Amino acid sequence: MGNEISNGSPGDLEQMKRFMNMSPGQVKLIKEKFELMADEDLTIDRNGFIQLMKLKETEVDKVFQFFDISNDGRIDSHEFVCALSLLSQATLKEKANIIFSLYDFDHNKTITRNELVILIKTTLTALGAMSQKGECTIQEAERISDELLRKYDTNKDASISLSEFHSLLSKDQDVLKMLLSYGLCSLEDLRSDFGGAQQGDVPYPDSDLESETQRRQLAYDQKRELRKIGIEANLDDGNTQLQQDNNQKALKMTNKEVWKNQVKNGYPSSWKPGKGDINPPSTFMELDYIYGFRSFDTRNNIKFVDQELVYFTAAVGVVYNPQTNQQRFFFEHTDDITCIDVYDKYVATGQARGQVPPIYIWEVKDQMQPSRAAFKGILRQGVQCLAFSNDGKKLAAVSMDDDHTLVVYDVDKGIDARLKGPRSFVFDIKFDKVDKYLIVACKNEVYFCSYDQNQIRLNLGIWDTKTSPFSSVLCIALCDNNVITGTYRGQLLIWKSNRATTAVDAHKSAVLAIHTKRSQEGGVVSGSKDGTIIVWDVNMKAKEKINVLNLNLKIFNFKVQSVTIGPNDQDKSVHLVFGTRGSDMVEVQGPKNKILMRGHSVGVLRGLAMHPKFPTFYTIGEDNILACWLIKDKKMSSCMRLEYPSSAIHISKDYKYLAVGSTNGTVLIIDPKTLMPTFNFKDRDAEVSCLKFSPDTEQLAVGHDAPSCDVIIYSIKNHFKKTNVLRGSPARVISIDFSSTCRVLQINDWSQQVLYYELGGENNQKVQPDGAQKYKDEKWATYTAIYGWHVLGVWPPLSAGSDINAVDRSNKGDIIVSADDYSGIKIFRYPAAQPGQGFQRYVGHAAHVTNIRFSADDEYIISLGGADKSIMQWKVSHDKDAQIEQDQACESIQDVQISKDYYRLNLNEEENNLCQKPLNQPILNLNEKKYNVLPQGNITLDYVLGYENRLLNYLENGKIAFSCGTVGVIMDPNMPVGQQYCTQTYFRYHQDEITCIAIHPRGRIIATGTKAFALNEKQLTAICVWEAESKKVLSMLNDFHTKMIYCLEFSYDGVFLLSFSSEYSIAVHDWQIGQLIITVKTMRSNIYGICSKSPTEFMSCGQRNVTFYQMNGRNIKCYPGILNSNQFEPMLCCCVAFKESYEITGSENGNIFLWKDNKNSKHYQAHRSKVSSLVAVGKTQLYSSGLDGQIKLWEMNGNNLNNVATVIDITEALHQPQLQ
Repeated sequence: MGNEISNGSPGDLEQMKRFMNMSPGQVKLIKEKFELMADEDLTIDRNGFIQLMKLKETEVDKVFQFFDISNDGRIDSHEFVCALSLLSQATLKEKANIIFSLYDFDHNKTITRNELVILIKTTLTALGAMSQKGECTIQEAERISDELLRKYDTNKDASISLSEFHSLLSKDQDVLKMLLSYGLCSLEDLRSDFGGAQQGDVPYPDSDLESETQRRQLAYDQKRELRKIGIEANLDDGNTQLQQDNNQKALKMTNKEVWKNQVKNGYPSSWKPGKGDINPPSTFMELDYIYGFRSFDTRNNIKFVDQELVYFTAAVGVVYNPQTNQQRFFFEHTDDITCIDVYDKYVATGQARGQVPPIYIWEVKDQMQPSRAAFKGILRQGVQCLAFSNDGKKLAAVSMDDDHTLVVYDVDKGIDARLKGPRSFVFDIKFDKVDKYLIVACKNEVYFCSYDQNQIRLNLGIWDTKTSPFSSVLCIALCDNNVITGTYRGQLLIWKSNRATTAVDAHKSAVLAIHTKRSQEGGVVSGSKDGTIIVWDVNMKAKEKINVLNLNLKIFNFKVQSVTIGPNDQDKSVHLVFGTRGSDMVEVQGPKNKILMRGHSVGVLRGLAMHPKFPTFYTIGEDNILACWLIKDKKMSSCMRLEYPSSAIHISKDYKYLAVGSTNGTVLIIDPKTLMPTFNFKDRDAEVSCLKFSPDTEQLAVGHDAPSCDVIIYSIKNHFKKTNVLRGSPARVISIDFSSTCRVLQINDWSQQVLYYELGGENNQKVQPDGAQKYKDEKWATYTAIYGWHVLGVWPPLSAGSDINAVDRSNKGDIIVSADDYSGIKIFRYPAAQPGQGFQRYVGHAAHVTNIRFSADDEYIISLGGADKSIMQWKVSHDKDAQIEQDQACESIQDVQISKDYYRLNLNEEENNLCQKPLNQPILNLNEKKYNVLPQGNITLDYVLGYENRLLNYLENGKIAFSCGTVGVIMDPNMPVGQQYCTQTYFRYHQDEITCIAIHPRGRIIATGTKAFALNEKQLTAICVWEAESKKVLSMLNDFHTKMIYCLEFSYDGVFLLSFSSEYSIAVHDWQIGQLIITVKTMRSNIYGICSKSPTEFMSCGQRNVTFYQMNGRNIKCYPGILNSNQFEPMLCCCVAFKESYEITGSENGNIFLWKDNKNSKHYQAHRSKVSSLVAVGKTQLYSSGLDGQIKLWEMNGNNLNNVATVIDITEALHQPQLQ
């Protein structure tokens, strides 16, 4: 730091360490006592000091010798506490917290320049006193403070936040050298080094690169992963885990019952549920737009494919057209996407977490299709980086496991080669120009891996430190026949073969991104942490330099994380797109530039408020960014960097005020039009966790986190004067709702309580213990409470009551939407008051969805991802006609109830004991040695006569597949000469009765499902996929259904297997990799048939409904069919026919219905009794069979279905009367 005090040795402080080596807790206690006992000038005399510290006289003399600088018998309490903190046993972060809190006088978690000057002067003076090196002057303190502000005041607000102070202490070279020289921090306190520091030197840390290298530490939780794919029950933790969590779960369940008991009498007097209310709503969501891209722990993740940009955020791959501002999405990932590469029109993406995280290859098309390939099973903990070969036939990947496993896949065939990777962390990989070598960029080293004949060999690159000092190699590009690597020290290294021959001093800070120019002139473009972008020619001469700060764009964090050359790039006019650390995406084309995209980029994103009239919303995050977004225009209209990080926001109904609650307890009142703060106040140091304006804009309710947990009421017309303090909440306040009359407040907190307060009158400020019943008929202006009678059906069966983060009722009051910890967004009918209520579920976020709200017109829903920091805009559509028809069917048609013993044998403990008791029969005296032995003989299955109704199908080779009992049978109908019966072979894997069968489109693979053989709710019902000829089991799917599998069907292309069980759920599996893709909660009615129209479209028919489904990755739209008749007819079977133009269903009344989209176009009387099956043959014919004994052939003539012939009439053949 440039003064005498800044350099010392551990021995300088030895005398003080002997009696001041305290724990962090002891230092905190002494600090609090000093604050109570010190005089107004923050000093304390000798007697007070003895009373406080209880030290020996000799020790007190030593303290006053050091700290009584003015020799007046008093010491400065702040100087002394600083000294205690520095000498304590605390970590460097704990020391920083104590010292920072001394000078954060208003407890707002920031210190101004003047406060920083005092902090520096006091700390250095305390250090100088202990080492007897004198006092730091005010001029010296000001110089040091200004230098630190210049370097670490990232938001340029002339103050230092606590996080910035942590950064300062942990990465500033001068500060760390001083602390190390005195022995005030240990090697454990030092952060990771990325700059090639030598042993014993101060490291070169970097917060963003630390986030990148620590992604592998994201914990894998199997229950969490199952919940994310829709499995919300039957999750067994295992006996050990169950024992460990027993007390905690009991407490959670107790809390859960508390809120349920509180609201059990809260049902409105007028509410009477209809039979259809428990079903999913006919309301659908479609992802319309995602704001921002992932910039906080990934780099080089924006790519051009033709004229469009490809990148990712959360668990979604995004295709973005800059000209139209439209997006398309790839939805197959289940967790954060972490890396990307492109070849031609193909994109490869890998994700974090999971036992076997997948890599998907997908194609950029106008209509997004399922992935072309999925690689899964080799890499562990996550995929760190990806690279296509130059011919696109190979894909290299590195995992996040400890071995940094390196794999090369053949894009068409799968795994080609694998190798235990380098010991050091891998930042980037790339094939060389002829795909002979694979270059691997690591921490302080580069590997040139030879790749030949499916073998990979690691060869360490030769790095001459005389050319360039060791440093982390962060990115790779190709230029002519050379390899170019970017380093943390800002250099570009030029490699010939495997030797670094030249170092170019390119940037003042780390080279974070580099891109190879594919155009004819060649060269590369590099982007740096210093906010500069340089375009290099093929000779590595700088052609053009762009400084982000000089673009006159409102960019708060200018570090360049990603850069890519655009299709319009020319020799004299550069065209590029770059992404910043602040989640800004910027296009530069010649002299013109514009911001394409903005987003949030730091901390957790929670704050969301919808404009009460216009299609506009506001967000506030821990990155201090307050932003206004235009839904229709799909862009940020304005933004402001506030002084404090925040997580709560609300706008008044007259849209005159925007209130923002900060993490330090400050409330800011902001003009919604200009985003300029107009007023601020603070009554608690605890974080503002939520706030809400009253509907009449007379009051503002502000809820706080612990330890306060109060809700404070402010009068708006009295300039936000505090009028009430509502106490009684024991935990963080998470929601506030005003009644329409503004006289009652409903509050939820994280202790899972529902609290009611009446504002004004004799009950003012008091918790109403019977509030749920007392106010059950109260009309509520908003409904955002996650606990209440109206959301009893929102909570999954095994929920502990803390995994739903937000709910919101639509402004029309007909639906309610929820956001949970497992990336799920669900839509329910309102109220969702019945346990097990049906819903539509949508995914896109990677994990916690922290907030969700309807737009003013209910046409859009906005959701926030907490850790992924994404803002997703969903388009909402309603099909009122379909829902009306569905509800009428529920009221008019009695559902067929299948007896419980058909599903499974469910025995209680008493019944189970009875089964195990011997019968009361005479005891026989038997010779055990003679009779208690296995018989010598054996029996084998010889032949099966009969089959299970409707379980009969033809295979490709003309054989017949059917089932009987637990046996799958393959029968050759061509009876051998001289034999009485046809030849049969058997599949005997199942242990319970087969209830359904499906044949793969290619006719050689069979899927079979059974009754629920499991004896308890923790076990699951199995589906087997097996080869017809060999009987080899290809896949065993037993991860979702708990009851009888009622229907099975392969998708149109055979990739997916669809299954319906009598728990009213459809599951979609990728059966080849054994992965559950998606689950759908159906109407509470039996489904009798499923058929597939295309790889992503299918339909189901049943007792009360016909439903059409459209898959998009892990999201699925469900459209109820509209019959357009007076009364719905139960549908017994379905198929797709006539060049996939129509879906056909057969009804209980003998009618055949033709469907286009989700509407019935025509229907025909086909049979005199139930239509039992429909089979499409070729592109032009349809066969139908009925219980009237007839099989009919149908053909399409124009738009009309014609009965060409009655092929078989069994009643005539048997000379029996026709069935009625």
